[in-house]
Amino acid sequence: MKYKYSDEELKREHSKGLTNTEIAKIFNVSKESVGYRLKKIALKPNKKSDKKSQVVDLYKKGFGFEEISNTTNISESSVRNWLKDLGYSTNSLDYLLVNKKEDFIELHSKGCNNSQISKKLNISKPTVKKWLIKLNLKANTSKMDMFDLLKSDMIDLHNKGLLQNEIAEKLGTSLVTINRWYKKLNLTPNYTANSRKTNRDVRLTGFAHEAFIGHCLGDGSLSRTKRNSTASGSFAHSIKYEKYFDHKYELFKPICSKKIYRTNVLDDKEHQDAYTYLPCNKYLDNIYDNLYVIEQEGTHHRSKSITFDILNNYTEVSLAYHFMDDGSKTTSSYLIYTMAFDYESLQLFSKFLLWKFGLDNIVRKDNSIYIKNNSKDIFSKLVKPYIIESMSYKLHK
Repeated sequence: MKYKYSDEELKREHSKGLTNTEIAKIFNVSKESVGYRLKKIALKPNKKSDKKSQVVDLYKKGFGFEEISNTTNISESSVRNWLKDLGYSTNSLDYLLVNKKEDFIELHSKGCNNSQISKKLNISKPTVKKWLIKLNLKANTSKMDMFDLLKSDMIDLHNKGLLQNEIAEKLGTSLVTINRWYKKLNLTPNYTANSRKTNRDVRLTGFAHEAFIGHCLGDGSLSRTKRNSTASGSFAHSIKYEKYFDHKYELFKPICSKKIYRTNVLDDKEHQDAYTYLPCNKYLDNIYDNLYVIEQEGTHHRSKSITFDILNNYTEVSLAYHFMDDGSKTTSSYLIYTMAFDYESLQLFSKFLLWKFGLDNIVRKDNSIYIKNNSKDIFSKLVKPYIIESMSYKLHK
């Protein structure tokens, strides 16, 4: 029987938390038909209460009614009515305005423009505009010096013993900027003058360590600020994939700092992501030394390279998380996006996949790894036990 929509399309809408009725409206079919298809692919219907919880979570994070509607695929009127029934103000953004009103007014009185207020309070620019209208304030057109805006916060964090990269992460600015301000204020960094060493040695073990290895070959990023400093790192995912971010955050929590939300502007559109910083840690040092081996000419920075040492710890779990980070299905099999690696790394990784897992594969011209069709089922069987529900859309049935 040929359906109007594929299992993948159904899974995508189901993963958004939509109920059978809401999915039925999208595909112009009956809710009974949706229920039958969900049962066939072993998925339970979403309850309306689950969707309401998502609306409340987004509302508490400062999303406006229109933003919540776009994110959840629920009409704006339904969002308003749900929040009203749950006892929340139906005046958009009142929830956060009550808590941040004094900070908002103070920043505005200092001359901060909309962009600076947005960055400082971690709210979107449209939200800033709405609050200005609500408080009967005019937008500041001149740009306040960021140094004057953040100086007191930076000094306070420095006095608490934070390192410069940790201060940069908390203030939402770059490490280069923080280093420049340190020189301007003649501050002595919170580490020895000749090195950036730390005795912090918090390790991931077992499943978490294997998953982290795959993550490092995928979306993970490690770095050193100086040649002999201790490695740190970070990772982020679009708010669209927040469930996957939260899953990894809980798995890697012992080496993570707090989770924050960031708003970036690209092509005049705002994009929000979930982000966390991995503080300097000797555990990261070992991985960095095994993964970042190609020196970039004229700097202390290095590029990722796949080595025998890193592959010694690469398991089926690593493969699954590598795939969830940087993989997709094709019409007939799977791809792993490995474009960031050099030719030698890809040849080694290709041979390793065949030797370790029996996966027949090729390195394509664009430097991605293609799992051949005759190994598709083997690949699925290897990674499926570790693929979380929100990322299952990447797998073939």
